[in-house]
Amino acid sequence: MAKHRNLEEQAYQHIRRAIIARRWQPGSRLSEPQIADELGISRTPIRNAMRRLAADGMVALNANLGAQVMQPSQELVRDTYFMREILEPEAIALACRHIRPSDTVRLDELRAEEVEAFRARDLERYMAVNDAFHGLIASLSGNAVLEEAVKKYLTMTNVFLSLLDPFYTIGPDEMDSFREHGEIVRHLARGDGASARAAMAIHIRSSRSCLRLTRIANEREG
Repeated sequence: MAKHRNLEEQAYQHIRRAIIARRWQPGSRLSEPQIADELGISRTPIRNAMRRLAADGMVALNANLGAQVMQPSQELVRDTYFMREILEPEAIALACRHIRPSDTVRLDELRAEEVEAFRARDLERYMAVNDAFHGLIASLSGNAVLEEAVKKYLTMTNVFLSLLDPFYTIGPDEMDSFREHGEIVRHLARGDGASARAAMAIHIRSSRSCLRLTRIANEREG
């Protein structure tokens, strides 16, 4: 049983990292036999890994076509970022009431880690650091329900980042996220709820605008 779980985890990480590395494009079919051959394992752990990735939102399971890399609709992207733009400005306004100097230090550390991940073109690490940054701010709101909601939509937008963000092709001067995160921390440190709320809303809109949404439409039309 333990060996089977290890093989499933191996398959899960292999497929997830390949998707993040853009080996497959949105809508691409994922061949169980091919992946099983690559890893030298049976198809059962591959199938279980696909189910986990489907639960994560990275893979779509179709009875006729099998497993495919998720191809999110423009409507889903729009609606998900809409929810983030509602929730996170409120979370950061509340966080301004509770933030401590040690929290500001940690947020600045995460900003530095974010830059390192970008320079290494390590999208998996970059997303993890970004999650930690936004998750810490949500936790500082003092509202556990709000924090869980923020984390839910962060998980969803990570799928969009892994598939549609121009992470591998843009230069450091084009990464508005670095500057925007700096503004967010600055307003938080001052306890300026109104400015922090506005900065977070701008950041979320900017994150959405970077995604290559037109490619979804073009692929569907094609």
